[in-house]
Amino acid sequence: MVDEFRVFHALRKGAPPQEAAALKADIRESLRRVVPTLNVIVTDAVEDFDANMARLGGWDGWESDVAMGVRYSDRAPRFHVIVLTDTEFGKATASIARQAVMAGKLVLFMESQTREISRVAEIVTLDENNWKSGWAAVLS
Repeated sequence: MVDEFRVFHALRKGAPPQEAAALKADIRESLRRVVPTLNVIVTDAVEDFDANMARLGGWDGWESDVAMGVRYSDRAPRFHVIVLTDTEFGKATASIARQAVMAGKLVLFMESQTREISRVAEIVTLDENNWKSGWAAVLS
């Protein structure tokens, strides 16, 4: 059994702190409803970006590390699951989610009003020139 279940929340840049905290708590609770003994640790995109972007050499390195990175200490995944909470999102979130889906990692979408969770099957491009909201998730 996993000691920690690490979740990457693809929080959009500029989200108010209250919204970020509420979504983080909702993600944690939703996953604990499924497995009550799970020690869920949620890290949002802003936190991880600030902590790791520079050491990873830029956007591409950071996106790949979030999607598929492993911890040096125990070779466990940095994140066990990626959670999206926006229906449309930008290039970095699309890259992270697409890489994770292609690698067979669990990617979920949590509807912000009902907190219903669905599995993401793929990421589609709506407008590749719109770096803030040019991609969307297809749910399975």
